Amino acid sequence: MDRQESPSRGLGPQRLASTALAVGASVLALLLLFALLDLDLSSLEDSLERASWPLVAIAAILSAAMHIAGSTDKLWRVLSAMGLSLEWRQVLRIRLGSGPLRILLPVDAGDLVNIVFLKRSENLSLDAASGAILFDRGLNLIGTTFWLLAGLALLKAESPAPRAALLAAIGLSYGLFLFSGPLQRLAMAGARRVHHRVGRFVEGTLAPFQRFSAGRKLFFCAYGVLFQTRPLIVAWLLFLSFGIRVPAGELVAWITLSMFAGHLPTAMGMGPREAALVFLFSGAAPPAVLLSIGILLTLLVHALPMAVGLPWVPWYLRAMARGTRA
Repeated sequence: MDRQESPSRGLGPQRLASTALAVGASVLALLLLFALLDLDLSSLEDSLERASWPLVAIAAILSAAMHIAGSTDKLWRVLSAMGLSLEWRQVLRIRLGSGPLRILLPVDAGDLVNIVFLKRSENLSLDAASGAILFDRGLNLIGTTFWLLAGLALLKAESPAPRAALLAAIGLSYGLFLFSGPLQRLAMAGARRVHHRVGRFVEGTLAPFQRFSAGRKLFFCAYGVLFQTRPLIVAWLLFLSFGIRVPAGELVAWITLSMFAGHLPTAMGMGPREAALVFLFSGAAPPAVLLSIGILLTLLVHALPMAVGLPWVPWYLRAMARGTRA
């Protein structure tokens, strides 16, 4: 990639189009939800007046602090384990600077920004940068799967949904792949059959999976479980702020399922996440209150922690454009 390339390339026409589509999908999903629930903005405003805003503020502060510190430390440990000598504060700036840019991209696609940054600014190969980010994100999937299974275990026998079991199976399959050398080698052999360049890329991407010991992988899995407590804590505080108490099993299982729904290609997952929360907790509170909680959950778990990094965006773009550490 040309080092003189403009830093705005990542936000070129194709990215802008995908962003517009993601935002449009979120707006459409929310409009459909309002129509299905027979709600309007005034009913949403009325429900928000019921909230205890000091509790909402506590949830916001906790969410931002846990996200920034946890995501920075997790990625720093992954990169360090791969042999990259980056200072913790450098990874912190990377996380902060990329946050607002990730808001502009469809959910999950924002990680492509950090892959490009690590390649250009930290001189990592594309496959190594992809492997670091893939491994880091995979830990979140393992953590989310753990909490989904824990929530389902706490529910009554008749409550778990088949779709929840399917999602859990996806997470467990990833965990199996993480620890299975033969499966990893099979994936690399299949990639080599496609093309030798594809094979080299997949081998580099899977380097952390191959290089890390089982003990180190278990440590990172536990880190992923701990990191994924954040949406559960925030949701619990939001329910409390509206004076609603829900059983632990329902809170853990249904919030985790709502977070899974937020991985559909929309802006920050907004729309699908709120819809899932409203219907899964349908007996706990009026629809307007549940929709308010869902919107606040998206803002506190995603928008706010990412927006905190706005002052670091110019540094991030300059460092990416120069292709050297700033």
